[in-house]
Amino acid sequence: MLIYTNIPICCNIEDLGSCTISYDEYIFTYDGVYKKYKKHFYEIDLCDDIQQACLDDEDFFIQKQEHFLNKHKIITTVPFKHYYVQKKTITHIIDDDLTFVKELDNDVFTNHYFITNNSDFSMFDKISSFLKNNVSQ
Repeated sequence: MLIYTNIPICCNIEDLGSCTISYDEYIFTYDGVYKKYKKHFYEIDLCDDIQQACLDDEDFFIQKQEHFLNKHKIITTVPFKHYYVQKKTITHIIDDDLTFVKELDNDVFTNHYFITNNSDFSMFDKISSFLKNNVSQ
């Protein structure tokens, strides 16, 4: 489960300690989003099931499933109008239930979210405490 929030991110994930870095390549077109797997680009089936929760004037957006790489839909030619993205993903494990993720698209655009398997509302308190620096590292 992915959790997005509107709380300002003031901490730099690179300074938190042990981080895992991975790189991916994407092609965004009018027909869909394609991700590179080995040597070819395959279409991604995007998850549309997003729920919203509000706690203490802070919004949390919950995506139950991650996007799915459909290996049956391969792109054979790159369309003329497309957007090529090199995505750098930095992950930091906060505890056994929570992982903090920062994504950089072409080293310009950033996106932050959390990954968890726990679906109770205590995760929202843990996320807001982490972002407000109330949790010791």
